[in-house]
Amino acid sequence: MNISALIVAYNSDIELLKNNISNLLEQVSSVVICNNGENDLQVLSSEKVVVFDFEDNLGIAKAQSIGMKFSFDNGADFVVQLDDDSIIKKNFITDLIYRFNKLKSNGIPVGLIAPKHFDKIDGDVDEKRLPQGLYLQEFKVTEVHAVISSCSIIPRTTYESVGGMDDDLFIDYVDWEYCWRVQHNGLKVFRVEDLLLPHRVGAGVVSIAGNLDARIPSPIRHYYHSRNTIVLSFRNYSPKAIMLKEILKLPVKVLCYPFIFSDGFIRTKYILRGIWDGLCQRKGKLRLRD
Repeated sequence: MNISALIVAYNSDIELLKNNISNLLEQVSSVVICNNGENDLQVLSSEKVVVFDFEDNLGIAKAQSIGMKFSFDNGADFVVQLDDDSIIKKNFITDLIYRFNKLKSNGIPVGLIAPKHFDKIDGDVDEKRLPQGLYLQEFKVTEVHAVISSCSIIPRTTYESVGGMDDDLFIDYVDWEYCWRVQHNGLKVFRVEDLLLPHRVGAGVVSIAGNLDARIPSPIRHYYHSRNTIVLSFRNYSPKAIMLKEILKLPVKVLCYPFIFSDGFIRTKYILRGIWDGLCQRKGKLRLRD
């Protein structure tokens, strides 16, 4: 079985990448690194490691698309997508593939499978932020509308039906949009409940009130999130209830962010521009001089 690990790197710690690659090669056939950062990662190239240095930030979506196409064109049966700081335990990928094959052998049209993730800093599984769905006790998996891309397993059959990522999104919603397209093509998306992956989004959370909190990504990420919320809301395969919920959050963010973040006005400016560009169906990378 040919399994290719796809890592999207961005100004990555080379020593950390070396350690992760060494660990990965105990579980996969090859590693493909798509480098959106400014540092040269060719030093990591080897017989089993291919590095694409783009010398520009193409966005996570296009980087993943390039890596997926290269991997499948070169014989991969599965591609496992990873962040550059993903720490994979021994047999982790093997266990995910086993779970995929078990579902498949029981006649379930699985298109994509991924582990449950937890916060690598505080160790918590943020259950309220995890998509809910139908739990299958026999397999210890939950059928969900979407999973994050980190450590998601994509088989060749899914790629041949669905293709690569939506490059125009650049970043944010890239993984969810792909999952929705997978389901639009009659396949199912599963999260494995007893395989946990350490993951981190932004710089943690800030409390608003009670159980309400807000993630703290870099300010520019608010642009992509709000823009892609609007862009995807016009697509017939996007879950309407989910998109409506996300749209309704936007005015709340505009009103609250100036008061809960020290740089709240900058973040709000990005949100407003994202909303406008989404309505205008502008896509791709934000050019700050535009």
